[in-house]
Amino acid sequence: MPFCPTCGKFVDDGVETCSCGTKFIVSPEDKIKKIYGEEEKLVEEYREYETKSKDAYDAQDFENSLKYANKAIDLNLGSDASMKYIKGKSLYQLNRFYDSLQCFKNYIKEYKDSFYRFSNISGAYQWKARSQWQLGDGFGAIKSYYKAIDFVDKKNGSNEYKNEIRFQLREEKREVINSSKGKGIINPRLGSMDYETYDILEKLDEDKDLTMQNLYDAIDEVEGYEYKSVINKGNEIYVVFENGDSTIEKHFDGSDSFAD
Repeated sequence: MPFCPTCGKFVDDGVETCSCGTKFIVSPEDKIKKIYGEEEKLVEEYREYETKSKDAYDAQDFENSLKYANKAIDLNLGSDASMKYIKGKSLYQLNRFYDSLQCFKNYIKEYKDSFYRFSNISGAYQWKARSQWQLGDGFGAIKSYYKAIDFVDKKNGSNEYKNEIRFQLREEKREVINSSKGKGIINPRLGSMDYETYDILEKLDEDKDLTMQNLYDAIDEVEGYEYKSVINKGNEIYVVFENGDSTIEKHFDGSDSFAD
Protein backbone atom coordinates (compact mmCIF):
# COMPACT_ATOMS: atom_id res chain seq x y z
CA MET A 1 0.00 0.00 0.00
CA PRO A 2 2.06 2.99 -1.27
CA PHE A 3 -0.42 5.67 -0.21
CA CYS A 4 -2.41 6.18 2.99
CA PRO A 5 -6.16 5.87 2.22
CA THR A 6 -6.93 8.53 4.86
CA CYS A 7 -4.51 11.36 4.15
CA GLY A 8 -3.05 10.27 0.82
CA LYS A 9 0.56 10.44 2.06
CA PHE A 10 3.14 8.11 0.49
CA VAL A 11 4.00 5.28 2.89
CA ASP A 12 7.17 3.16 2.74
CA ASP A 13 6.84 -0.62 2.58
CA GLY A 14 6.58 -2.22 5.99
CA VAL A 15 5.31 0.90 7.80
CA GLU A 16 2.52 -0.08 10.16
CA THR A 17 1.18 3.37 11.12
CA CYS A 18 0.92 6.53 9.02
CA SER A 19 1.88 9.89 10.56
CA CYS A 20 -1.83 10.76 10.51
CA GLY A 21 -2.54 7.80 12.83
CA THR A 22 -4.02 5.39 10.31
CA LYS A 23 -2.90 1.80 11.00
CA PHE A 24 -2.21 -0.71 8.25
CA ILE A 25 -2.25 -4.48 8.17
CA VAL A 26 1.32 -5.58 7.42
CA SER A 27 1.96 -9.11 6.22
CA PRO A 28 4.62 -11.27 7.94
CA GLU A 29 6.59 -11.22 4.68
CA ASP A 30 6.70 -7.41 4.72
CA LYS A 31 7.83 -7.42 8.35
CA ILE A 32 10.70 -9.78 7.52
CA LYS A 33 11.73 -7.61 4.56
CA LYS A 34 11.77 -4.56 6.82
CA ILE A 35 13.94 -6.29 9.45
CA TYR A 36 16.44 -7.53 6.85
CA GLY A 37 16.49 -4.11 5.19
CA GLU A 38 17.35 -2.39 8.46
CA GLU A 39 20.05 -4.94 9.28
CA GLU A 40 21.57 -4.54 5.82
CA LYS A 41 21.80 -0.78 6.34
CA LEU A 42 23.49 -1.30 9.72
CA VAL A 43 26.02 -3.70 8.19
CA GLU A 44 26.84 -1.20 5.43
CA GLU A 45 27.24 1.55 8.03
CA TYR A 46 29.48 -0.70 10.14
CA ARG A 47 31.70 -1.51 7.15
CA GLU A 48 32.02 2.17 6.33
CA TYR A 49 33.13 3.00 9.89
CA GLU A 50 35.44 -0.03 9.90
CA THR A 51 37.18 1.11 6.71
CA LYS A 52 37.52 4.68 7.98
CA SER A 53 38.92 3.50 11.31
CA LYS A 54 41.52 1.21 9.72
CA ASP A 55 42.53 3.82 7.13
CA ALA A 56 42.91 6.46 9.86
CA TYR A 57 45.05 4.11 11.96
CA ASP A 58 47.30 3.34 8.99
CA ALA A 59 47.65 7.09 8.45
CA GLN A 60 48.55 7.49 12.16
CA ASP A 61 45.43 9.59 12.68
CA PHE A 62 44.64 7.85 15.95
CA GLU A 63 41.97 10.30 17.11
CA ASN A 64 39.81 9.55 14.08
CA SER A 65 40.69 5.87 14.19
CA LEU A 66 39.30 5.77 17.74
CA LYS A 67 36.26 7.85 16.79
CA TYR A 68 35.20 5.58 13.93
CA ALA A 69 35.94 2.42 15.91
CA ASN A 70 33.59 3.65 18.64
CA LYS A 71 30.91 4.46 16.05
CA ALA A 72 31.15 0.94 14.64
CA ILE A 73 31.03 -0.65 18.11
CA ASP A 74 28.03 1.48 19.07
CA LEU A 75 26.02 -0.16 16.26
CA ASN A 76 26.11 -3.31 18.44
CA LEU A 77 26.08 -5.82 15.59
CA GLY A 78 27.84 -8.47 17.67
CA SER A 79 30.74 -8.98 15.24
CA ASP A 80 32.95 -6.06 16.25
CA ALA A 81 36.10 -7.84 17.49
CA SER A 82 38.29 -6.13 14.90
CA MET A 83 37.02 -2.69 15.92
CA LYS A 84 37.54 -3.35 19.62
CA TYR A 85 41.09 -4.38 18.76
CA ILE A 86 41.70 -1.21 16.75
CA LYS A 87 40.15 0.83 19.58
CA GLY A 88 42.63 -0.60 22.09
CA LYS A 89 45.59 0.08 19.79
CA SER A 90 44.42 3.63 19.07
CA LEU A 91 44.09 4.36 22.79
CA TYR A 92 47.64 3.10 23.30
CA GLN A 93 48.99 5.28 20.49
CA LEU A 94 47.25 8.28 22.09
CA ASN A 95 49.17 7.54 25.33
CA ARG A 96 45.92 6.56 27.04
CA PHE A 97 47.57 3.45 28.41
CA TYR A 98 45.09 2.88 31.22
CA ASP A 99 42.12 2.96 28.85
CA SER A 100 43.99 0.73 26.40
CA LEU A 101 44.70 -1.76 29.18
CA GLN A 102 41.03 -1.88 30.19
CA CYS A 103 40.02 -2.29 26.54
CA PHE A 104 42.28 -5.30 26.01
CA LYS A 105 41.31 -6.83 29.36
CA ASN A 106 37.67 -6.74 28.24
CA TYR A 107 38.61 -8.03 24.77
CA ILE A 108 40.41 -11.04 26.24
CA LYS A 109 37.56 -11.75 28.64
CA GLU A 110 35.02 -11.63 25.81
CA TYR A 111 36.87 -13.68 23.18
CA LYS A 112 39.46 -15.87 24.94
CA ASP A 113 37.19 -18.90 25.38
CA SER A 114 35.12 -18.44 22.23
CA PHE A 115 38.00 -18.35 19.73
CA TYR A 116 35.85 -16.12 17.57
CA ARG A 117 37.39 -16.21 14.11
CA PHE A 118 37.99 -12.46 13.92
CA SER A 119 39.62 -12.26 17.35
CA ASN A 120 43.35 -12.12 18.06
CA ILE A 121 44.01 -13.25 21.62
CA SER A 122 47.81 -13.44 21.40
CA GLY A 123 47.86 -9.92 19.95
CA ALA A 124 45.52 -8.68 22.67
CA TYR A 125 47.84 -10.07 25.36
CA GLN A 126 50.77 -8.40 23.63
CA TRP A 127 49.08 -4.98 23.64
CA LYS A 128 47.94 -5.56 27.20
CA ALA A 129 51.58 -6.25 28.14
CA ARG A 130 52.73 -3.07 26.38
CA SER A 131 50.15 -1.01 28.25
CA GLN A 132 51.13 -2.59 31.58
CA TRP A 133 54.79 -1.86 30.92
CA GLN A 134 54.05 1.76 30.03
CA LEU A 135 52.13 2.01 33.30
CA GLY A 136 55.12 0.74 35.25
CA ASP A 137 53.83 -2.79 35.90
CA GLY A 138 56.78 -4.80 34.62
CA PHE A 139 55.76 -7.97 36.48
CA GLY A 140 52.24 -7.87 35.02
CA ALA A 141 53.65 -7.21 31.54
CA ILE A 142 55.93 -10.24 31.73
CA LYS A 143 53.00 -12.49 32.67
CA SER A 144 50.97 -11.11 29.75
CA TYR A 145 53.83 -11.79 27.33
CA TYR A 146 53.91 -15.41 28.47
CA LYS A 147 50.15 -15.61 27.89
CA ALA A 148 50.59 -14.11 24.42
CA ILE A 149 53.17 -16.75 23.52
CA ASP A 150 50.82 -19.50 24.75
CA PHE A 151 48.12 -18.35 22.34
CA VAL A 152 50.34 -18.02 19.24
CA ASP A 153 49.72 -21.65 18.26
CA LYS A 154 45.99 -20.91 18.04
CA LYS A 155 46.54 -18.16 15.47
CA ASN A 156 45.92 -18.67 11.77
CA GLY A 157 49.00 -18.66 9.59
CA SER A 158 52.12 -20.58 8.63
CA ASN A 159 54.75 -21.82 11.08
CA GLU A 160 57.14 -19.21 9.68
CA TYR A 161 54.62 -16.46 10.47
CA LYS A 162 54.04 -17.82 13.97
CA ASN A 163 57.78 -18.06 14.62
CA GLU A 164 58.15 -14.39 13.70
CA ILE A 165 55.45 -13.49 16.24
CA ARG A 166 57.08 -15.64 18.93
CA PHE A 167 60.43 -13.97 18.29
CA GLN A 168 58.90 -10.48 18.61
CA LEU A 169 57.09 -11.41 21.83
CA ARG A 170 60.23 -12.92 23.37
CA GLU A 171 62.30 -9.86 22.43
CA GLU A 172 59.75 -7.48 24.00
CA LYS A 173 59.52 -9.70 27.10
CA ARG A 174 63.30 -9.81 27.42
CA GLU A 175 63.48 -6.00 27.23
CA VAL A 176 60.95 -5.66 30.05
CA ILE A 177 62.74 -8.25 32.20
CA ASN A 178 66.13 -6.58 31.70
CA SER A 179 64.76 -3.10 32.39
CA SER A 180 62.19 -3.68 35.10
CA LYS A 181 63.90 -6.33 37.21
CA GLY A 182 60.43 -7.84 37.45
CA LYS A 183 58.56 -4.93 39.00
CA GLY A 184 58.84 -1.90 36.78
CA ILE A 185 61.34 0.07 38.86
CA ILE A 186 62.64 1.46 35.61
CA ASN A 187 59.66 3.04 33.91
CA PRO A 188 59.97 3.47 30.12
CA ARG A 189 58.56 7.01 30.31
CA LEU A 190 59.83 8.19 33.69
CA GLY A 191 63.23 6.52 34.00
CA SER A 192 64.62 4.98 37.19
CA MET A 193 63.10 5.29 40.64
CA ASP A 194 63.92 3.60 43.92
CA TYR A 195 61.74 0.93 45.49
CA GLU A 196 60.48 3.23 48.23
CA THR A 197 59.27 5.84 45.74
CA TYR A 198 57.64 3.17 43.61
CA ASP A 199 55.87 1.68 46.63
CA ILE A 200 54.45 5.08 47.64
CA LEU A 201 53.13 5.57 44.11
CA GLU A 202 51.42 2.18 44.25
CA LYS A 203 49.72 3.06 47.55
CA LEU A 204 48.21 6.36 46.38
CA ASP A 205 45.21 4.47 44.97
CA GLU A 206 43.99 0.86 44.85
CA ASP A 207 44.21 1.08 41.06
CA LYS A 208 47.94 1.63 40.57
CA ASP A 209 47.56 1.64 36.77
CA LEU A 210 45.23 4.63 36.98
CA THR A 211 47.66 6.37 39.36
CA MET A 212 50.45 6.03 36.82
CA GLN A 213 48.25 7.29 33.97
CA ASN A 214 47.30 10.29 36.14
CA LEU A 215 50.98 10.95 36.76
CA TYR A 216 51.67 10.99 33.01
CA ASP A 217 48.70 13.31 32.41
CA ALA A 218 49.79 15.69 35.17
CA ILE A 219 53.34 15.83 33.80
CA ASP A 220 52.04 16.58 30.30
CA GLU A 221 50.15 19.63 31.63
CA VAL A 222 53.34 21.38 32.79
CA GLU A 223 54.51 23.86 30.15
CA GLY A 224 57.86 25.54 29.79
CA TYR A 225 59.76 22.89 31.77
CA GLU A 226 61.17 19.46 30.99
CA TYR A 227 60.50 16.45 33.17
CA LYS A 228 63.56 15.35 35.16
CA SER A 229 62.60 12.78 37.82
CA VAL A 230 60.12 11.47 40.39
CA ILE A 231 61.37 11.70 43.98
CA ASN A 232 60.24 10.84 47.50
CA LYS A 233 60.34 13.61 50.10
CA GLY A 234 59.05 12.64 53.52
CA ASN A 235 56.83 9.88 52.07
CA GLU A 236 55.31 12.39 49.62
CA ILE A 237 55.77 12.16 45.87
CA TYR A 238 57.24 15.14 44.00
CA VAL A 239 58.05 15.52 40.33
CA VAL A 240 61.10 17.58 39.40
CA PHE A 241 61.16 19.75 36.28
CA GLU A 242 63.93 21.92 34.92
CA ASN A 243 64.42 24.68 32.38
CA GLY A 244 68.06 25.62 32.00
CA ASP A 245 69.26 26.63 35.46
CA SER A 246 65.72 26.82 36.81
CA THR A 247 64.24 23.86 38.70
CA ILE A 248 60.74 23.38 40.13
CA GLU A 249 59.05 20.61 42.12
CA LYS A 250 55.38 19.67 41.85
CA HIS A 251 53.55 17.63 44.48
CA PHE A 252 51.69 14.60 43.10
CA ASP A 253 48.75 13.28 45.12
CA GLY A 254 47.47 10.65 42.68
CA SER A 255 45.09 12.85 40.68
CA ASP A 256 45.57 13.83 37.03
CA SER A 257 46.88 17.31 37.89
CA PHE A 258 49.43 18.60 40.39
CA ALA A 259 48.28 19.97 43.73
CA ASP A 260 48.83 23.73 44.05
